[in-house]
Amino acid sequence: MKKCKYCDNEFIPKKDGLFCDSKCYRKYWQNNLKEENPILWRKRLDAQSKRSREKVRKRLGLPLDYPQINESGKGYKLKEGYKFLLMKDHPNCAKSGYVAEHIMIMTKFLDRALNDKETVHHINGIRDDNRIENLELWSYSHPYGQRIEDKIEWCIEFLQQYGYKVIKQAQGI
Repeated sequence: MKKCKYCDNEFIPKKDGLFCDSKCYRKYWQNNLKEENPILWRKRLDAQSKRSREKVRKRLGLPLDYPQINESGKGYKLKEGYKFLLMKDHPNCAKSGYVAEHIMIMTKFLDRALNDKETVHHINGIRDDNRIENLELWSYSHPYGQRIEDKIEWCIEFLQQYGYKVIKQAQGI
């Protein structure tokens, strides 16, 4: 007979068991492991969050994970979910040389760099789901004036910026 490390009940151990059942093991781990072994505690929390993230992705029918596009393999992921890759030669990279993966995928899709007034939006709200069908290009530019002539001029410039041909017709306003 052995005493349980958590509840002090006597039990017959299976192999080298220190706990009478899995409930005592879980409770002991939740209460004591953080102080005893913080590195192991962190690894277990990371494994739990990874499993829950995988459950959500399976439920939504999304790929569990996919390889990074970056050839060097250097990058990091923010706790908010955004992935950043080291690409110093990318036109949309920050001063540090890192560019968000969703921006890099959109620039490859458009075959051009994003301009200052453009941003990339995740349709389903999952920030590390960087499939092109989940990304859309947003613009937050707006007309600079309130007069009708100014707004029309801005609209013409905006359409021409995105490759539309505009035929101007004179109308009396």
